Amino acid sequence: MISSSLLEALLIRAEGPPSPPRPAAPRCRTEAALAADVTVTIRFACPRDERAVAAIAQMDERTLADGERLIAEIDGRVVAVLGLLDGVAAADPFERSEAAVQLLRMRARQLHAAGLHQRPMMRRITGRLGIAR
Repeated sequence: MISSSLLEALLIRAEGPPSPPRPAAPRCRTEAALAADVTVTIRFACPRDERAVAAIAQMDERTLADGERLIAEIDGRVVAVLGLLDGVAAADPFERSEAAVQLLRMRARQLHAAGLHQRPMMRRITGRLGIAR
């Protein structure tokens, strides 16, 4: 006959030590959990974005200069815009868009450092015409 203490020792060896109890799941989702569920896209603005850019600028009460712009989308919705020539940013004040603006500024620095602050087609056109932007 196997004693209960010996049986417990054998079970612990077979299964490993008991795991500590898991904490209760939070009742609401944390900001980190929410951030894991979103898709962020940073890209050059194109003509089809003009309506969204104008709406963001109006909501944020900013005047955006003409020229190349970067756009931040969260789950397919434009939430922030950054002018590459003047560095002025506009963001949706009703969204948590601070991080999107930071990403836009970081991407703009990368593009300027690499000399790529224009879209490839614009670089080819201005290069052929001898125009420096």
